[in-house]
Amino acid sequence: MPESSVAKVLNVPRGVPTARYYPPQTVEVPPNSEVPLFGKDDKPENKLQQIFNANVRVFNLSVEQDLKDYTEVWQKITFGLGTISESVVNFHNGTYIALLRWSEFSLKIPDTKKV
Repeated sequence: MPESSVAKVLNVPRGVPTARYYPPQTVEVPPNSEVPLFGKDDKPENKLQQIFNANVRVFNLSVEQDLKDYTEVWQKITFGLGTISESVVNFHNGTYIALLRWSEFSLKIPDTKKV
């Protein structure tokens, strides 16, 4: 049985299965509504819309709330709900300071397709 490229890169021992988890994407559904069907011939403005929200923040990792928020952002990115634009961590005056630029995205049903 051929090894996957991931197994070769990670040096996973032979016989250990590799698995990838892709969390389901969520869609904002209006109250008392259903998700409409989208046709392949629909206009782009009538299809499911991907909404991006850009963020930038400096985290002081010695502050408990900042560390918690930083971890939550990384978890969203790990789940595939965002992407990193820039990440810089520096040690300054006895603490780690992190600059993080990222975008989170969600899916939205366009107003024209609401049921």
